[in-house]
Amino acid sequence: MDLPSEPVDFADHLRNVDRALRDDSRYLGGFPNFHRRAGRYYGAVRLYKNAGERRWVSKNELHIGDNYTDLRLMQEANRYARSKGFAGGFPSFEHRPDKFEIILLSNEAAEPWIMTTTNHDPGPITEIGN
Repeated sequence: MDLPSEPVDFADHLRNVDRALRDDSRYLGGFPNFHRRAGRYYGAVRLYKNAGERRWVSKNELHIGDNYTDLRLMQEANRYARSKGFAGGFPSFEHRPDKFEIILLSNEAAEPWIMTTTNHDPGPITEIGN
């Protein structure tokens, strides 16, 4: 898949990178790392199959209505994942009527970390799969 070098929309960029990676049978999917070189975006974090699972979740389960922001969807996807016993989660930004696809990260593949204003340590490095 030929991805745009200058993505305009955060959700589109995440969805396009995830689609490119999930189409490879080795990966669950992935997300962009937003690194730039010579004015172009490159790079992604690849999630191996054992990193978690993909799940379609209703808007009601995510506690979002029709007028939501990408940030709110990210927050609620992670809240949902944690409530189901996963280390975390994020939306793939794939939609169906009244449903969103969420990528849930297993506890063996990721470790949640909360940054505070007094904690400037980057925290644990998240190993994702294999």
